[in-house]
Amino acid sequence: MSSTKIIGTFIYGTATFLGTLREASLQPDFVGSPWKAAFASLAHVRILGVLQRLALCYGIGSLLVTAVRHRYIPYLVAVILIVYYGILLVGNGFVYGPENILSHVDKSVLGLSHMYNDRGIDPEGVLSTIPSIAQVLIGFWFGKICMETPDMKDKLNRLFLYGAMGLIAGFLLQDVCPLNKKVWSPTFVLVTCGFSALLLSILLWYIDVTKKYQKTWIFAIFGVNPLFCYVLSEILYILADSLPLQEQNMHDIIYAGLSGWLGDNAFTSFVYAFLFVGVVWLVGAYLYKKKIYIKI
Repeated sequence: MSSTKIIGTFIYGTATFLGTLREASLQPDFVGSPWKAAFASLAHVRILGVLQRLALCYGIGSLLVTAVRHRYIPYLVAVILIVYYGILLVGNGFVYGPENILSHVDKSVLGLSHMYNDRGIDPEGVLSTIPSIAQVLIGFWFGKICMETPDMKDKLNRLFLYGAMGLIAGFLLQDVCPLNKKVWSPTFVLVTCGFSALLLSILLWYIDVTKKYQKTWIFAIFGVNPLFCYVLSEILYILADSLPLQEQNMHDIIYAGLSGWLGDNAFTSFVYAFLFVGVVWLVGAYLYKKKIYIKI
């Protein structure tokens, strides 16, 4: 748990340091040393984030699944989501602004300089961690179904049924509880978990039942080293966005080259993203071939 939080803080520290260094280096009239300003900026590194949330949710989730009987987990999830919806409802939780209760809590606990942006809304903030814990519990429940249901047909039926129920419920309830990733709304939890369960059931059927696709190693490359691949993608993105310091960065250079060939459009952005993922995949493939599995 603590290791994941440290890695997440390192990523944001790198982004803050290089971003400040590049911004200062691009200003010809900048007063002082850009390097000194970059080191000073580390005092304002974002505290929470993706990996930090994973650490908190997995830590709290593991305690809950060991303390609560597993048959009560669906009821616990319902209680967590209802309570969080009540917090959003009474605290202007769906307003993107400083009057949002999520913003008030984040600014009080984290401080504005340690948040995602200066608007006061952190997508991985303090209160929005609550429904994320429910999401982990749902994932555990689906995993339990996969591990403890011996009959494949029964397993697929249950995954598909519960996934469809979550997906449909999330979409039906969005009129009273907007589907919002920024505040991690309960409907967002239901839709994402429902979709994931449906996709899992389809993949299990196609790969394990029909036997039509067996080249799962293509995806296993990310599966056996998920944390390493995620961290590598973040670091590569930061470097591409920040270097070189006083010239056009690598991101703009590569995208400009693709735009000259494909045009400046959404497809070019997709190609850029696909190539980016491909680079990470190649590194992961090398580790997979060498049987190197990086875990913490």
